[in-house]
Amino acid sequence: MKVLFALLLCGLVALSRIFAQEAAPEIKGNSTLPFIVTAESRIVVLPQKEAVLLLPELADDARCEAGYERLQAMIQDGKAELVADLVLKTREGKTATAAASEEMRYPTEFDPPTPTAFETRDLGPSLELTPISLSADGRSVEVNVTARDVRFLHWNRYDAGGLPNGERLGIEQPQFHSIRNTSTLRLQNGQRILFGAHKIPGDKGGMELFLLRVSAVKSP
Repeated sequence: MKVLFALLLCGLVALSRIFAQEAAPEIKGNSTLPFIVTAESRIVVLPQKEAVLLLPELADDARCEAGYERLQAMIQDGKAELVADLVLKTREGKTATAAASEEMRYPTEFDPPTPTAFETRDLGPSLELTPISLSADGRSVEVNVTARDVRFLHWNRYDAGGLPNGERLGIEQPQFHSIRNTSTLRLQNGQRILFGAHKIPGDKGGMELFLLRVSAVKSP
């Protein structure tokens, strides 16, 4: 089922991009002036059955804003959960990151049963973006973008040997799940898109959507 949703989403996005390219006028050349990009990413969790109905609209460039308004209404009504609302601003060629993260510290080395070394993992959503170019007329912008969400799932217990009295020792290690989308995109200035859709592991029928909007202005 997860593969089917991924294939459906990829097909819808590809078709919408083709139609948008055919309908849009040709844009030639890049701006020689520096520019500033503002990126907004909303990460929303909703029931799978609701997501399936909404995905075709969100994946269609021409209908994405209408689908986004429907999603906003679902958040207001408590039918969908807003996980994060990330905003970043950066200049051409400069990478910026926005995150809503929480650190989780856990042991990685042991002298059983005592931990001797630790590592830290950042949990939660993040957005990383690097502006590449702005068209000469300012109507389209190209960016490298990565959106991810890291979740703690549960602890796994591993056997760590035994004591002379026969007692067995166990070591618990965290199990994480990372959702990630990375791409180079050329978008219409100010355009909102569905950047990713993923089934949440361990969640009963939940899906997580990445919504992205990028706008650019020439730097004064």
